[in-house]
Amino acid sequence: QEGDSLPAWTLLPLANRQPPALASLRGRYVLLLFYNLGCTGCVGRGLPLAQRIQDLYPDLKVVLIHSDFGRQAYTEDDILAEAQKQNLQLDQYRDDGHTTYDAYGAEGTPHWVLIDPNGKLYRSFFGSMQQAQMRMDYLLRELFGD
Repeated sequence: QEGDSLPAWTLLPLANRQPPALASLRGRYVLLLFYNLGCTGCVGRGLPLAQRIQDLYPDLKVVLIHSDFGRQAYTEDDILAEAQKQNLQLDQYRDDGHTTYDAYGAEGTPHWVLIDPNGKLYRSFFGSMQQAQMRMDYLLRELFGD
């Protein structure tokens, strides 16, 4: 629920970068993008949108979280290759077994979770189509201005 504290995450490192403790990110808004390389909406729209958002709102911390589902497992090399291909300059971690995805109530991929500076859930929504992009734009303009 919006306004609720979020549980600690259980993320795995990528490229030997250890994920920070969620509490260490307090004091600023943090936008999480749960995604999967097998999701065309994630790769084609979600990841580029995440990078554009970070570029437009430098006071916001955007974090990518790759979640695997079922037999569909991607290697660290697969994830990093896509990030390089798209020139993503964002912190990125793995959610093996989609534990954090489940704990945060994600509904599919791509799923966006905005955490307020106090570590509480501010907004959470699914999608990358035009309507979801407009919701994100309105929300971020409300928080950070034009």
